Amino acid sequence: MKLETSKTTTPDASETRVEIIAGILDGLKSLDIVALNLEGISDIADYFIIATVQSTAQMRAAAEQITTEFKASGVLPHVPAITDSPKWAILDYGSVVVHLFDQATRDHYRLEDLWGDAEHYEWSREQTA
Repeated sequence: MKLETSKTTTPDASETRVEIIAGILDGLKSLDIVALNLEGISDIADYFIIATVQSTAQMRAAAEQITTEFKASGVLPHVPAITDSPKWAILDYGSVVVHLFDQATRDHYRLEDLWGDAEHYEWSREQTA
């Protein structure tokens, strides 16, 4: 799938990014993958993708694979990935921001509840079949 490389992305490009990221996270066995549609709700991003990882190694692998996939398509993060915490990593691609949590940290911050007005899309393995 081709990623749009311009600084301003179309809704279709944002959705493509969500699908690619969710697919990578699913392939790496991340848990409870959710996309929040923030269009019209926030100026921060069009989508947040939230997933739970089970180890620091899994968190780093997910961040590295997403970064590598996007870089190969000419898409660079708006800010360097924040992956120095074993509890929470953030990857900011402008229209799409990825939050990778360990379970306790995800339960504590509850971003899904914070952005309760957003449409929630739960990623399921059937979507990759």
